[in-house]
Amino acid sequence: MNEVAKSENQKEESIKKTYNLLIYLKMRQISKQQISLK
Repeated sequence: MNEVAKSENQKEESIKKTYNLLIYLKMRQISKQQISLK
């Protein structure tokens, strides 16, 4: 695998991680709100 492809792959991985983190935080926020509504 050449360097360019490797760095592209790493970029994709970090984007996925960031995306998953955002979703996780959003879900946690929603569940906190639901708990406080009860």
